[in-house]
Amino acid sequence: MEKLKYELPADYKYEVHKCICMRPFMAYECTHCHHYFSGRLKEICQVHPSDIFLMDFRECPYCLAPNSQVKVSDLSMEQIKKIEEAALPNANDGF
Repeated sequence: MEKLKYELPADYKYEVHKCICMRPFMAYECTHCHHYFSGRLKEICQVHPSDIFLMDFRECPYCLAPNSQVKVSDLSMEQIKKIEEAALPNANDGF
């Protein structure tokens, strides 16, 4: 019995896609309103394209700018929390 032999086309590319569904949260900065936030930006997983994660951000939660205007922050969430929780000067401080 003769085995069948299949030749792949010359332009065939085999690609292995990595699942991104369980990627970690990151700190982001909106380049439009300059607010910081933590979470994940909406991305489509090549392995599970029909899976939807409802808490993934589709836009900036503050000004609704599209994800194209959101970038990964240079600051960590700990640094951002320290800035947000810092005491602001008041009128009695002489400023």
